[in-house]
Amino acid sequence: MKRLVWIWSTISMLLWTSGAAAQEPVQPSSATAPAKKDPFAGEATGKSVDPFASLMPGKEPPPPPRNVVTFNLLGVVADYYTLEYQHVIQSRLALVVKPMFQMQSTKIVPGHNLDTTSLGLMAGIALYFPQRALQGLNLSACVGVLQLKASGEVEDSKVTWSTRVMLGYRYIFKFGLSLEIAAGVLVMPDVDFFNIYSGVGTSWKGGPLVEVGLGWAF
Repeated sequence: MKRLVWIWSTISMLLWTSGAAAQEPVQPSSATAPAKKDPFAGEATGKSVDPFASLMPGKEPPPPPRNVVTFNLLGVVADYYTLEYQHVIQSRLALVVKPMFQMQSTKIVPGHNLDTTSLGLMAGIALYFPQRALQGLNLSACVGVLQLKASGEVEDSKVTWSTRVMLGYRYIFKFGLSLEIAAGVLVMPDVDFFNIYSGVGTSWKGGPLVEVGLGWAF
């Protein structure tokens, strides 16, 4: 009888132990458990993202050009060659230096040998508005001297003054090319060259100007 009670007690203990073990929750292993999301991590986009990029100062744009040199394309047609150099001295003000050379290689008086040339140098200022120099609409005024010379049947040379006022618009491309269209007037005293023996003569005088300047800003 005692042996039967001991066997029954042993079987009951084994059944209770197996039932308790089956009710215990199984803890997932570290290999299969899902990783916790980092609240400070950004969304994965395939590229690393600097979380402090927005706090860094942006790259400063390159400074605007302070010098420009241009050549008058229309002058090639009329044998009137001019260069122009401008240098920024204030935000909307630029210094202008303009050497000029003009020649009349063809016979200006049919049937006679008479050629004329002029060499000049002018200086002044250019005012830009509403943009900063050297970009946009501008008004320039220059004064200077001209040396006029006649050769052939009239041999003479004279020096005179001149004034040039121009209204133009300049556009500078990002890579440095400068394009300007300008119109204005050249004011100067009338200068005459005349041969009293042959009656051959010519004269220099001011008048309207139109220029298309192509150059480089730096």
